[in-house]
Amino acid sequence: MRLSCIAAFCSALLLAPPAPADSLGARLGLAPPDPVLVYTLAGQEVALMPRDVAAIEISESGGITDVFVRLALPATDAMTGLMDPSAGQPMTVRVCDVLMLETVVAAPTDSGTLYIPGTNALRAEGMRALWHGRARCDTLGPEVFEHVKQ
Repeated sequence: MRLSCIAAFCSALLLAPPAPADSLGARLGLAPPDPVLVYTLAGQEVALMPRDVAAIEISESGGITDVFVRLALPATDAMTGLMDPSAGQPMTVRVCDVLMLETVVAAPTDSGTLYIPGTNALRAEGMRALWHGRARCDTLGPEVFEHVKQ
């Protein structure tokens, strides 16, 4: 009897999922990070959090900056699922509630890259700071997203 109780207790411990760990930020009472960006496609709004982004590449030439947001695999799969039936549908991309891109999906893609053309270096670095967790929308200076289409 005693051995079967011990075995049942041990198997319950092995099968029970571990309790979720608190992040250091949560323990310190810090607010969670802001989304790096939010895209709207096929009537669905999707927030990309820092963990959803694998890389942000910035290309600058002559004062014009293009941003390539490379998504992590789970976010790529989710975006591909929305893109497949969305050819011809409008898509918007917002950063800190500011419209950065308004386009029409020409064809489905599974590249996992969002291309944001024609911005400036300050905005691009602001996006990178959001991704790295060095800034939040409320800590970025107002000049970062001034003069962007609203």
